[in-house]
Amino acid sequence: MIPTYRRAEYLQAALDSVFGQTRPPREVIVVDDGSPDDTAARLAPLAQAGRIRYVRQANAGMSAARNAGAALATSAYLLFLDDDDLLVPTALAWLVDEIERDPAVGFVYGDAVLFSGAVPPIGPSLHVSGRARRPAHDGGCAARRAAQRGSRSRVRSWSSPRDPEDS
Repeated sequence: MIPTYRRAEYLQAALDSVFGQTRPPREVIVVDDGSPDDTAARLAPLAQAGRIRYVRQANAGMSAARNAGAALATSAYLLFLDDDDLLVPTALAWLVDEIERDPAVGFVYGDAVLFSGAVPPIGPSLHVSGRARRPAHDGGCAARRAAQRGSRSRVRSWSSPRDPEDS
């Protein structure tokens, strides 16, 4: 699930990193939060080919875009990836392995590595409920769908104030 706003120039690289996973995703949802750039035109061929589910909404902020994408998802797990982030090729496989290892774990995430230009080597830690685990990815996270839709006290929807960058 990738929310996007005004980052058409980075979005294809993020999608390429998703399509290049050793464990292919069941679905890829991109929620365009009213981008004024050429995001829709760039994504049209992928949507027409059935590689992504593209949804455009009026600009409401990235939190609203994440919530909209999560509501549309049909697979057992959700992976949230920002439009300017990249996944290492084994990210999805590691995340699913880790979340399936322990039914009590409802959320796993990887460390982010900030970079500009060439992609640096990704570090070796994945955190699962606060415990260090194996290498996973740059940014993003995965959650059990049941947990995301379950108890609001355990996992809440995104509801941060609007980020000026989202406007």
